[in-house]
Amino acid sequence: FPSHDRNVKQSPIEFREMILQCFDDVKHYFPEDIDLQLDVQQNEPFFSDPNRVNTVLKNIIGNAVKYKKHSGEASYLKIRVRSDADWAHLTFSDNGEGIEASHIHKIFEMFYRASNSTVGTGLGLYICKEIVANLGGTIQVQSERGVGTVFTVTLKNLY
Repeated sequence: FPSHDRNVKQSPIEFREMILQCFDDVKHYFPEDIDLQLDVQQNEPFFSDPNRVNTVLKNIIGNAVKYKKHSGEASYLKIRVRSDADWAHLTFSDNGEGIEASHIHKIFEMFYRASNSTVGTGLGLYICKEIVANLGGTIQVQSERGVGTVFTVTLKNLY
């Protein structure tokens, strides 16, 4: 698991390209349309571990796609990135199923699954939390059942 691995790589990250690739990778599994709205401001080089950052992005984006509403409402995923010489702040907002308030505090626990509407191991967000902590960052969630979810990830620039 990431927290036991201190061999953090430091390579340049281009958030726009990485996010578009992750979205492209996961959207094929769920052919329903989801509107990706991407807003990236990255004027400084940002260094981190590309494989680990990619894993975090793919998990959060994959969940947004998997847990979209099936009510006929147009689904969206808004990703906002603000990156500077010290930090990258990433916000992922969707209008999907959302998470019950009684489950929110458990979603980063190993094997915990807040929804049975799709298959999963309950490891994705646990792994995200471990990776983000190992990279010197934070991950938080706000959600309302039936309304949507917002994940906020902060990553330290490891230049």
